[in-house]
Amino acid sequence: MRGDGAPRLRLAIVSTYDELCGIASYTRALVPLLEASMEVEVFDLDQGLLLNTQGRISALGDRHVEEIAARLRDFDAVNIQLEFGTLGLAPPQILRRLGWLLEAARALTLTLHRVPEPEGLPWGAILAGGVRGGFDRFVAAVHEARLARGLHRLMRQAERTRPFGIIVHGAREARLLRDLHGYRTVEHHPLAFLPAEAARALRQSATRADFPQIAALPPDAVLVGIFGFLSPYKGIETAIEALRLLPETHHLLLFGNVHAQRYRPHQAIDPYLKRLVEACGGGMFKRVHFMGSPGDAAFARAMAVCDVVAMPYLEVGQTSSGAIAIALELGCRVVASRTRNFLQLDRAMPGRMALFDVGNPVELAQRILAPGPRPADGAGLPFDTATNTALYCRLHQRLADEGSAQLRVA
Repeated sequence: MRGDGAPRLRLAIVSTYDELCGIASYTRALVPLLEASMEVEVFDLDQGLLLNTQGRISALGDRHVEEIAARLRDFDAVNIQLEFGTLGLAPPQILRRLGWLLEAARALTLTLHRVPEPEGLPWGAILAGGVRGGFDRFVAAVHEARLARGLHRLMRQAERTRPFGIIVHGAREARLLRDLHGYRTVEHHPLAFLPAEAARALRQSATRADFPQIAALPPDAVLVGIFGFLSPYKGIETAIEALRLLPETHHLLLFGNVHAQRYRPHQAIDPYLKRLVEACGGGMFKRVHFMGSPGDAAFARAMAVCDVVAMPYLEVGQTSSGAIAIALELGCRVVASRTRNFLQLDRAMPGRMALFDVGNPVELAQRILAPGPRPADGAGLPFDTATNTALYCRLHQRLADEGSAQLRVA
């Protein structure tokens, strides 16, 4: 262990950072908390290079990752905030770039924001989707299986050759990685963004006047918010159907936009966005408000002014959600679908949310109308920024010490 007079641990974090995405937001929240105990440098993954399929630009993306890898050798420990889509689009490209980063670190952790599992092809779902839908699901299943196999190959190699640890966001994923796959060092902690005092200040200062699009709504308007990119798995159509069943005083606020990577040249409108716009017919356009994508601070302020934060997500194997983490930290009233991710979070932090069956607008409307859990200011959370920061500091200090010991022996 490092003594009181020893230099502070130098930690490199590889992540998206200067981007409008959940991983970048999490890293931006984590870094200042870690900097109280260690020296931290973030290596921002350039999405303009890494997600471009044009040959010469893709080659620049490879060079970008190689340059980051060359710098990682100078650090006591390296943490990679891994969401596969930030490293590329195709499994061979993603895994090749990830391999360069893993090989460069002398002590290493991976924060897995999603844990892929190679499963049999879901033929029932594939066939039920028709020709086009079935083909897309087949490609997605093959893509997932290749990522899962490649990730485990790289992680086992890393564990054999250097001090190595894995951080996931749920106990279920941690148990699978330890008991099924046999990894030695696996930690778990839900996403955490706001220290308690920051959450309390936001709740006390946020007002509807902060958001001009809703400032003119009557005082008795009940605000139901959905947060994050407008994606099919968010189940927003279920929320719009639920809104039809609710009193006209209820309004649905959509804080988010279509992800930039989904835009296609000369496309008049994103297909999912078109479905949402069409669902707003019959006068619903007066009660459904497209609020755009706020920055980190405004995102939390928007949650704080909502009467209910709704999470009507579909089951897509998601293992974390930044939006629900912030809502719980703020002490918002949360109504979420019964996905495996939210069920697991409900067990970890019981009494903090109301759950309804995936895709059931009637139950969602009833849950919104019924009194529900709303702990004041998120007080007393068993997992928060303090416990998350302590985990990161303890784990990276231990692995860095092991890496230093190996260098001395060598």
